[in-house]
Amino acid sequence: MAPMLITETKPQDWIYVSEGAATIVFSYRGPHNVKFSDRVLRLRKVAHGSSETMLLETNTEQSDDPMVAFQENIVSKLVPSEFLPSLVVVVLDEGWLRSLIVLRNGDRPAERSQTDQIDVRRSKAVLATDLIGGTSIAMEIKPKWGFLPTECHLSPETVALKTATCRFCMHTSFKMEQGGF
Repeated sequence: MAPMLITETKPQDWIYVSEGAATIVFSYRGPHNVKFSDRVLRLRKVAHGSSETMLLETNTEQSDDPMVAFQENIVSKLVPSEFLPSLVVVVLDEGWLRSLIVLRNGDRPAERSQTDQIDVRRSKAVLATDLIGGTSIAMEIKPKWGFLPTECHLSPETVALKTATCRFCMHTSFKMEQGGF
């Protein structure tokens, strides 16, 4: 299957939705397009000045967003796939991203736009199901707190405990001992 290209849309087709510490999200509002309608674009951010000084190797293939691998390898074992959003890697274009910044940076909260921006050096982003609006109910689940890790990622000192008790349960027990509940 040919990679999806963000240049199949115009920067004007996307509106600002929200952002966190590492990413910024835009929703597609352009003409109907089976690839992009009802989708959001999740772009990585970088602190001002960083994108020019920390250039990514142009000859090196950038890895896909870790969110895709996390859903495929972890979340899909906990939640049936019919309840998960579609996550697809989309190929970016630096000129397209710069145009999006010019068009939409004014929509961002001032405290965010003063500290960071879209990382225009990225060659890939994530296109996901748009869960805002409609008749669906969306909730964020933090599964990293509710699953048991595999032994190969643990130290010998903690393997017995951490393969039998999830992080959430350990923190709950600790808080109860401390009188936090």
